[in-house]
Amino acid sequence: MITASGICKRANLLLLLLLLPVVIFSICAGAQAAHEKSMSPHSISALRSKAEAGDVTACFKFAEALEDGNGVPRDYAEAASWYRKAANLGHAAAQNNLGAMYALGHGVPQDANEAFRWYMRAAAQGFAPAQNNVGYLYSTGTLKDEVQALYWYQKSAAQTYPPALSNLAHLYGEGLAVQKDEQHALKLYRQAAELGYAPAQEMLGLLYFQGRGTQKNMAEAATWIRKAAEQGFPLAENHLGFLYEHGYGVEQDLKQAAKWYGEAAAQGLPEAAQNLQTVSTNLQSKK
Repeated sequence: MITASGICKRANLLLLLLLLPVVIFSICAGAQAAHEKSMSPHSISALRSKAEAGDVTACFKFAEALEDGNGVPRDYAEAASWYRKAANLGHAAAQNNLGAMYALGHGVPQDANEAFRWYMRAAAQGFAPAQNNVGYLYSTGTLKDEVQALYWYQKSAAQTYPPALSNLAHLYGEGLAVQKDEQHALKLYRQAAELGYAPAQEMLGLLYFQGRGTQKNMAEAATWIRKAAEQGFPLAENHLGFLYEHGYGVEQDLKQAAKWYGEAAAQGLPEAAQNLQTVSTNLQSKK
């Protein structure tokens, strides 16, 4: 997954905002399927029995349980095996998730070609997450082809799949395979953001912060960045901390800044840890 750089306070703010890219946010894994709540041993046993009897939906759901460690110990290798059974029976979500296993090297050797092959099989069935993943592979790595990326993102976005809307926004924002149109990029990010997609909410907030495709609006920036941060998106948590530290779109509050920097740092974001240290030092000096 490609993510945006965090706002680093050691850089000149104006220069940093000019350089801050609109980037691709993509999920390579997952089938946009709501994973079930914690499953009981009885439910797992019944599900496995159906899967062993050849029920394709049960094969897929059992694979999900194994991948997530839901009701059973997490076992990527066995999950991949059950995804493969369902995928070979034409289950599009299983094909997509098996592609993700190859992309990530979970339970199978990491293999971009196999990932692409399985994503494409699901994409050919019209499965929006797989279409987005095919587009992502065309946006990156050895398959680099922005025209093909545009094609697949458009097909996925036509089904209002939020990551594809966000990725398509990136192409318009940067003028990749299309004429640059920051206003249309803003519109697409907003569409994905309103569907609750945290990376798009974060990017929409940054566009309002920078005034790209719209007038600068710090209050709107803070609103959208907060929505993403409240979903636990670490880049947004870090940026919300920045807004509180400097009073952009919110009342300046170093305690709130420290809180949000801390949330992002706890998820392993290095710049958030640095920002937290700086703010904590400032708070100590004011005691």
